[in-house]
Amino acid sequence: MTNPSVDQIFFSNSTTLYGDDGGTIIEVAVNSKGGTLTTQWNGAVEGDAFQYANGLIYGSDGQVFNPASAALVGSYDVAPCCNNSTQVLPDYALNRVFAAGVTPFSNYFGITTYNLSEFTPQAVLNLSQLSGTPSPDILLWGKDGLAFTLQNGCCGESTSQVVLVQSPAMFATGQSSPVPLAQSSTPSSIAHGSGNFTITVAGSGFVAGSQATWNGADLTTSYISATQLLVYVPAKVVASSGTATIIVTNPAPGGGKSGSLTFTIN
Repeated sequence: MTNPSVDQIFFSNSTTLYGDDGGTIIEVAVNSKGGTLTTQWNGAVEGDAFQYANGLIYGSDGQVFNPASAALVGSYDVAPCCNNSTQVLPDYALNRVFAAGVTPFSNYFGITTYNLSEFTPQAVLNLSQLSGTPSPDILLWGKDGLAFTLQNGCCGESTSQVVLVQSPAMFATGQSSPVPLAQSSTPSSIAHGSGNFTITVAGSGFVAGSQATWNGADLTTSYISATQLLVYVPAKVVASSGTATIIVTNPAPGGGKSGSLTFTIN
């Protein structure tokens, strides 16, 4: 079989494979002599890549297609836009779908997790310190991690970066976020006029998607563990002396705001 051409293939079993031809899904019967195109679905799923799991086809734009019934099963609100590319990875054992990229639930690059069977968002892991386009080869890494590559540039001058992310909260099976408790920040003060710096916020009840604010403005926040967040602070907010209030908010369902921490700018 030489036509249509395919960008990706996944074997359903030893005699059937599915391929993606720019938004067109094809089914191919294979044997020792080669392959024969048996079925073709135009526009069944959207996006620049797809995944196959448990008899279903997952498009990188969020659609889920059942080739056995030739019907759309549902759609995750991934909604990539503005030249952003999002890649998805379903995991039936965890009842989760992981989307790497920018989604409606974060205005920065990260990993959004969804309930696989209910098509609802669960949490967001902030990776805004990274940039680039995720490739379709997103994989599970260890018991609580993901691995993927980011590509930057084009036209024969692109560079690739391998990203390994571990986050137990991203794989948690609970449905609700706790109310966070922010207990301390390190450092708790800095001289005014300092450059960009990071703060480690210690406490409890942090989850992937916990968001720290500085006087009400969102700061880039990286989830480290249920007891630790890493917060990136730009130089402009410590240009003059004074105090700032740091609050951590956990996403819905559940969630809520922590008490405030006072940060001193000397």
